Amino acid sequence: MKRALCVCLCCLLVNVPIVVNAEAPALEVTDAQPVKANLEKLVGKPVTLKLSSGEELGGIVKKVGPEAVQISELTGREFFDAVIPLEKIVALIVRTRTS
Repeated sequence: MKRALCVCLCCLLVNVPIVVNAEAPALEVTDAQPVKANLEKLVGKPVTLKLSSGEELGGIVKKVGPEAVQISELTGREFFDAVIPLEKIVALIVRTRTS
């Protein structure tokens, strides 16, 4: 009886999906400078920036200054960094869900 109960419990445990709660960055538009405020929360995380020229630059936020942001490991140019003036950023694109 005990063995049958153990087998049933093991079968149930194998079929239970394991849920991992990945922390999605919460983007907010409450600050006077929403792009800068959100970039400061995303230091060390991957982002894509849409620039006023229409170009998109992706990479990891390394540092946010009063007038510019430093992006490292640029997508497609992993050995390069970029410094982008905040006034040239028209959109901040962040992956918030994995599936």
